Amino acid sequence: MVRDWLAFLACLVDACSHPTLEEILERIDAMITDSTTYMRSTPHSRHPGGFAVRPGVNQLLDVARKTFSDNIEDIVSLAEALSAEHGIECKLQFSLKRGYHLNVPRRAPADEEALPGVFIAAVGYRKVIACTTEELASLSKRAQEAIEDALVITNKELRALLDWVRERMDALYAFVEARDDVIS
Repeated sequence: MVRDWLAFLACLVDACSHPTLEEILERIDAMITDSTTYMRSTPHSRHPGGFAVRPGVNQLLDVARKTFSDNIEDIVSLAEALSAEHGIECKLQFSLKRGYHLNVPRRAPADEEALPGVFIAAVGYRKVIACTTEELASLSKRAQEAIEDALVITNKELRALLDWVRERMDALYAFVEARDDVIS
């Protein structure tokens, strides 16, 4: 029994020491960032796929992400400026249907008519009024276009990586076969 385990471990060590496996791991590590996580709290983190590939791998991807980040900063600044300028609490929100928009607390049943003229597309809900401005809608659209570009480029980069790994599958098959030989 001990010999079987020693043989199994020897086979695994031999299969793991295949130079192609290390090359595959190095290539994956060089391309994929390990810090991509989903967090609900920040506008950037709603699109973690756009940030899955490390910076510097593709310049167009870096530009698309920078454009997205700049638009998000402009959106946040605009929301803060509108809140200060009009003296109302404007909470920045995101939905797939509306994109980035503002929620303003509702104080009276007809509050949406009382909003300053800069606020458009006001929809009243029980506790808030969802609205936007022309500038916010434009920034939201540009941010959406930038992250869509980033996602398309990320997809192309990841597909290229997968194609490259597929060409080196013999090393992975050797590892699996070594394991199967010892088990059976």
